[in-house]
Formats: sequence, C-alpha cells, structure tokens
Amino acid sequence: MLCQGQLSSLSESAARAHARRLLPMANELITAAGLASVSEIDVLAFDAGPGGFTGLRIAAALVQGLAFAGGQSVAGISSLHALAWQRASEEGLDPGDRFACVIDARMAEVYWQIFEVADKGTNELPFRAVGEAQLSTPEACLAQLEAEAVRLMTGDYFAVSTSAPDELRVVIDQPSAESIALLAARRTGNTTVEMPAAAIPVYLRGASAWKKTTHKTDPSN
Repeated sequence: MLCQGQLSSLSESAARAHARRLLPMANELITAAGLASVSEIDVLAFDAGPGGFTGLRIAAALVQGLAFAGGQSVAGISSLHALAWQRASEEGLDPGDRFACVIDARMAEVYWQIFEVADKGTNELPFRAVGEAQLSTPEACLAQLEAEAVRLMTGDYFAVSTSAPDELRVVIDQPSAESIALLAARRTGNTTVEMPAAAIPVYLRGASAWKKTTHKTDPSN
C-alpha cells in the first residue's frame, strides 16, 4: 500500500490458501495505515500477469469486488514490468543496458520480455520495454536473448531450471507488492487507470492450449 508517501506491504507463502488470506491481509494494511475502509483508497492495483491462471484470477476478482463496492478505479500491472522495476535501478546497470524478465509458464514454456535501462531524467520509468511480452520455449527465449546481447535475466524460471548459459547472469526474483503499488502510482499520474470491469488478467496463453493438453492426457478422450 502506498499511502501519503509511505509504502507498506504484507507477504505470506500460502499457495493453497491465498484466496482465503488476501482479504484479511488487505484489511490489516488498511487498519495499519489509519484508514477507516478500503473506500478511502484512490486506486486499487493488482498483478495482471502473465502468470499462473488461478492466482491471476483470484487477484483480479478481489480487486474488482473491492473497486465495484468502493467506487475506485483499478490499475493492472504487468508481472514482467514489476520485475523490470525491481531490476532497472540495480547498481552496475547503465542507460542502454538490456536485461530480460523471465517467468516460469509451466508446460515447458516461459513468459518473457526484454527491457532496457532508461536515461535518468528522460523517462518517467527507469526502464523501457524492447518488444512485446512473449510466450515460448526456454530454448527460443534464450536464443533471442543471445541475439539481443542480453547479459542479465531476472525472474523465477531459473529457480526451477539450471539451463542458463554461463555468460548470462541470473537473479532469482518475483514481482513484489511494493513494485505493483509504485508502478500503479506512476500510472495514476498519467490517468491510465481503468474502471473495475477492465481488471482482466493477461494470460498470453490461450484457453485452447489448456484444452489441447487436457485432451492429450485424458484417457476418456
């Protein structure tokens, strides 16, 4: 939560209980900030993905419900942009340096996007995207990173894989609530927040891919 310039957050590892824990944790933050209710918050932000289907749907549904009830706008923040925010200001990176954010997409695929460190004072954000977010095999991703001369990669994919080439420095990371809040605050300044109905997750992978996989593994078909 970003309230009067103060940034606060709660985190908890509860993979199978996040739907039950999210609302109580939000209430804890609201109370700690001295607010009477969620209606005193101007914009509700959420991680819009790409990422796991269940987690994205739960986050979007919670934000939609709160925003409809309180009359707020919403801001969906890219998982990859949140990771880029966390890495772009890292010491040792100079304007023009390129890095990649790579997230495990399961099914032997990754979500990824290349970013470039921005010149200080010339860009509202400390990074800019180089191309669109992609879904591909890890091999195709690494081939493109090599072609783009990317030497730094961040995200969670290589927490479950050890196939990174030696010349590629890997920083294991996940999008943080703080980054989501800070990016949402920047979007608010640009009036790019949206109505609650626009709180739609970004999957990149179409539903047909899941149906195809289910068909292959279901012995009844």
